[in-house]
Order: sequence, then C-alpha cells, then structure tokens
Amino acid sequence: MRQPSSSFAVLLGCLALAGPGGAGPAAAASPSGEPAAAAPDPGFARFVAAWPGHYDNAAQHRAQVAAGVPEAQRNLLQELRIVRVDLPAFGPQVFYAEWFAPGAEHQPLRQRIYALEHDATHGRYVLRLHIWPQDPAFVARTAGAWREPARLAGVTPRDMAPLPGCDVYFRAAGAGFEGEMEKGTCRFAAMNDPSRQVYSWSRMKIVEGRFSYKDGWYGLDGSPYMTWAPAWFEFERR
Repeated sequence: MRQPSSSFAVLLGCLALAGPGGAGPAAAASPSGEPAAAAPDPGFARFVAAWPGHYDNAAQHRAQVAAGVPEAQRNLLQELRIVRVDLPAFGPQVFYAEWFAPGAEHQPLRQRIYALEHDATHGRYVLRLHIWPQDPAFVARTAGAWREPARLAGVTPRDMAPLPGCDVYFRAAGAGFEGEMEKGTCRFAAMNDPSRQVYSWSRMKIVEGRFSYKDGWYGLDGSPYMTWAPAWFEFERR
C-alpha cells in the first residue's frame, strides 16, 4: 500500500485443552489463593513472531515486468522494515514498520506502528493500526527508526493521525494468519472533497517470511475511490 504523499519475545507456552485463539479452563488458584496467570496462547506467540524482518517485493516486481504489466499497473517496488520497539504507551507487543524505495532509505514512503493484541473473547488476534500524521517535521524526526529506535522516544498514540476504526482482525489460516478491517469503520474526509466521507479497507496475510496485503479507499456506498495497485502487494523476507 502506498501513501499519496511522502508521509503515511516470542512467548512460549502451552494452553491446555485449547487451540490457537481459544480459551482454556479457568486458571487454577496459586498457593496464596490468588488465581494463577493464564498460560500464554501459542497461536498468538506465532502471530507475534511472524512480523519482524527486512522485506521487499522485488520478486513480484520482476514477475510483473516479465509479464508485460504496464508500469502504471505494477506494484511499486519497495523495501519494508518491520522491527520490534519498546513503546509502552501502545502496549507490550509493538512493531514499527517503514517502507521506502530501494536506495532511498532516508525518504520513507510510509510509516506505521502495529500494536498486536490477543482478543480471546472473540478468538482472534488484533493489529491496532497507528497511522502517521501528515506532519513533515514529525516524519523527518522519526524516519529511520527501524535502525535507530531512539527516534521514536516519547511517541504515544496521541501523536498519530486521529483515525479510529482502522484496526485489522486476524484469524489463523493454515500455516499463517489472515486479517481484514471491518468495512466502513476507518472513515475520513476525501482528499479532494472534504464534505465527502470515504473509508479505507485493508486485507492482510502474514506467514513466516511473507507479508501480503491489498487495500484501497472506498465511498460509503462501497464504490472505489482510490486504489494503490490492482494486485496484492507481495513482500518476502530477505
């Protein structure tokens, strides 16, 4: 997914008698009489472990060129860095993601914070999506945080674009996980017509070594407003 401007561990354990995303029996009492902490969910551990890495979509781009896909319809060639960061204000499982064109590491195309949670009640995993504000100074200060995490020091959810409803909900799918936003919830004013509301809808797939997504902006009636590429972006870990 590409922004229209230059600016847009592992837990190990076994959950008795429950599959990934499920809930086990009530926790047994500890010797002190207090309820014991629930065992970590192994599915969530795999979900968290799948994210970090240095990715690119070079193989996808080469295949599109070889197939004669017109340049305007190809997925933009990009590198993607996803690193774990220590930002308690966002939660305990937090990652920073930054996209840039090859050879242009100092000019991010996009920045995000992914805060991961386990929603045991609904048997799913949640990616709390935090979107960068359209603030050149903030972008300049935080760009490159994948190699210098201190650039994010003091950043909190209040610094992010105020766009509620943009979270992505995942469930286990084969060896990996598939997720999507709830349609119509990630709303904002259209760029060329502030009186018109549109929404973003993202779909994602994550499996060890591979991250894919497809998204776009739509009118409230579901009609396309803006898309970044006809095909899914296919990123592979280097």
